[in-house]
Amino acid sequence: MKVKVISPTTERSEHVAQMVRSSDPALDVQAATAQAAGLPAIINGSRPGLLIIDGVDIQGLDVIG
Repeated sequence: MKVKVISPTTERSEHVAQMVRSSDPALDVQAATAQAAGLPAIINGSRPGLLIIDGVDIQGLDVIG
């Protein structure tokens, strides 16, 4: 399964991605860094089976909608 982890900092996105990878080595886990305004560009077209958005407030979730 393709999993995309998005967090506001590179360090945090890599940390969360590594935690997900350690849960199942068969997962295709990609880490990305974006602020709320950049989320649509990071998400569109990647078609992950699971999207993990870390450190996003309610306004960031509105942007995704």
